[in-house]
Amino acid sequence: MNNRLFLLVLAVPSFLPFLWRLFRHGLAEPAGLLSDCAFGLAVYLLALSIPRLFRLLPLLLWSLFQA
Repeated sequence: MNNRLFLLVLAVPSFLPFLWRLFRHGLAEPAGLLSDCAFGLAVYLLALSIPRLFRLLPLLLWSLFQA
């Protein structure tokens, strides 16, 4: 249970730009949706692969560049 919650906490900031664009513009911008999803997946996989102490760093950088 704890591991599932941790994966969800990592996934939310990673895929939030994708979901925001999807709800805001629908399927009108497929290239933007694809790029948001691809970069979100890259950040998510990077956050899973690095040591636990540094997992917050890529998520914070991704969030700052989306603002």
